[in-house]
Amino acid sequence: MAYLHSGRKYRVLLTLYNPCGISTDSLIVRIKDGPTVSAGTDRYLPYGSPAVPHPVLGGSVGPGTASFAWSPSTGLSATNILAPTATPSSTASYVLSATDADGCTNYDTVLVYVNTVANATRDTTICFDDSIQVGTAAVSGYDYLWSPAGLVSNPGIAQPYAFAPNEVNTLLLSVYQNGNLVGLDDVVLYRDSLDSITFAINPGGSPFSASFTVFHTPIDYTDIVWDFDDGTGTYSGNSVDFTYVFPNVPNGIYNVCATFANACGTQSSCKDCEFDMLGTVMPKPPVPNRVASIHQPEQIWVWPNPFAHYAMLEYEIGQNDGAYVEITDLTGRVIRTIQARGSAGQIKIDLGQRAEGVYHYRFVNANTEISRGKLVMIR
Repeated sequence: MAYLHSGRKYRVLLTLYNPCGISTDSLIVRIKDGPTVSAGTDRYLPYGSPAVPHPVLGGSVGPGTASFAWSPSTGLSATNILAPTATPSSTASYVLSATDADGCTNYDTVLVYVNTVANATRDTTICFDDSIQVGTAAVSGYDYLWSPAGLVSNPGIAQPYAFAPNEVNTLLLSVYQNGNLVGLDDVVLYRDSLDSITFAINPGGSPFSASFTVFHTPIDYTDIVWDFDDGTGTYSGNSVDFTYVFPNVPNGIYNVCATFANACGTQSSCKDCEFDMLGTVMPKPPVPNRVASIHQPEQIWVWPNPFAHYAMLEYEIGQNDGAYVEITDLTGRVIRTIQARGSAGQIKIDLGQRAEGVYHYRFVNANTEISRGKLVMIR
């Protein structure tokens, strides 16, 4: 038996032998392609089936298609539509066939993986300076891989510790058995954080006033303290908006802070604003991605964080009494100690060729820890 390739032409020769001689005839046969067909990309059903939404297949057929159908029908909401919902009880393959008016048929296959082994756990919100264990206990015979690798303590184990450097962080868990992918699941970690202050001058003057607000606030906060640095603008309450009325015509740079308290601790967002004699607001350019310490009155900032090569720690501590920065790894081992010079300045934190991941810093002055936090190095 010969197998013919679609789209090619073949010459068929017929030869007859009889006592009178030999007779031959031939014809040209063209193998016609069937319609273009695609069953779409493979689908993965997350952990928790059937409580979670089932995947919808993404089939498509090309011009000239007279009919199409999915098979088998088991686990499909319909076989005569291009995008049926798949609800198989176990991993299954589905074939989409398309036929033209001449009866020529083409096929494509899609796999629907039903995950029963990959469980990344539920989406959650964690504190801005904390980490959380994700995943479930390892099962013998399976291999685990988390991505992005820089967001977990160890991407190759079932239950690493994860952190949230961004407001929304998605972690993907892939599970393999004998080198084959058998499960996918993801978890979203929301960071408990707040936006920087936005502000605007209120027109009209006499008296001059300005309005300030924070749009994204920490979860379940119990109190907000607004403070305007001339000593007369403190307000405590639960409002994310603050309007300040100047006792005199404004002229100079003012630091406005909003401090939020919740179960995670205390977070402050501050902005330097310059007001001229006409009450015009001119923001002072901030240091990008600078994260303030939760401790007051000392001020500690670290940026960028996460970082690829080095991070800068800026400090304002009033009086330096043997201040230093201590860097530790996840085991608590001290890997660097850097002395601070003066009551204000910047310290370059360079971890050299150490592996990417999570480290911690402590800022100590007068034998007292005044700040602590997390450093995230991503190569």
